[in-house]
Amino acid sequence: MKYFRGLTVILFIFTLSISGCTDMGDPLSGGSPGGGSTTISYSGDVQPIFDNACVSCHVTPPSPGAGDLDLTSYAGLTDPSGPNNAPEVIPGDADNSYFVKRLDGSIPPIMPVGGTLTPAEIDLIKEWINQGALDN
Repeated sequence: MKYFRGLTVILFIFTLSISGCTDMGDPLSGGSPGGGSTTISYSGDVQPIFDNACVSCHVTPPSPGAGDLDLTSYAGLTDPSGPNNAPEVIPGDADNSYFVKRLDGSIPPIMPVGGTLTPAEIDLIKEWINQGALDN
């Protein structure tokens, strides 16, 4: 009888210990608790990519061949009177944003010239757009 009482206590403790387990996200992918994505900051995450890879051409006034797209600020990226007379990004819809199509090469030529963005940087920009392309 003592054996069953001990086994019952062990099973009870085991059940309590696993009931408190929750999904803490994937620490390697930047996931947040519960598996949701983290909010991407334009000024902290996206603009530094542009500063590193894009603003050598996309400034005001633009370099020859850079169109009228100014990537030195959020306002320059979201200006509806930009080079296509349409928004470069569609908040919430990265797949249909002209800007992303230039980054991934589905509309040539790929940008930046030479395709110097990493897949992770392009994915981060896409996720920022899908999150609403906020000026944060």
